[in-house]
Amino acid sequence: MNQATAHVIIVGSPLIYLRNVTTCVLFRDFIVILTSGVLTGGNHAGRVKDPFTDFSGPQNIGHLFFVLKPNLFVGNSFNKRIKDNIKTIKKLPKIKGVKEILYPGQSKFNRFKSNLKKEINISKAVLKDLEYLQSI
Repeated sequence: MNQATAHVIIVGSPLIYLRNVTTCVLFRDFIVILTSGVLTGGNHAGRVKDPFTDFSGPQNIGHLFFVLKPNLFVGNSFNKRIKDNIKTIKKLPKIKGVKEILYPGQSKFNRFKSNLKKEINISKAVLKDLEYLQSI
């Protein structure tokens, strides 16, 4: 993505208007480091071990989950506001080669809907095992 053409970037669900992508990436990364590393006591600042090559000890990574009640902030208008947000995002100008602007989770949800329609072929032995497990 060209920094000069990127006017809007999504971090979570709110829109953050920034002058360039670099600023946004640094901001997003800092928030992830702050919440998942510093606040949880997990490794951060280059101390997280590579999960695929470094087995010398635990990674000591941290996770932090936020749970919010939207109605405490915006009353009962959250669903309307999020739909408006998605509509706004979808109408933004697309960079060359992009057919559709996707919101977070949309591609996985589309794949989920598509996969529900597909038939999955399994062997009789696997089917028998599944039926057994269901009966327990």
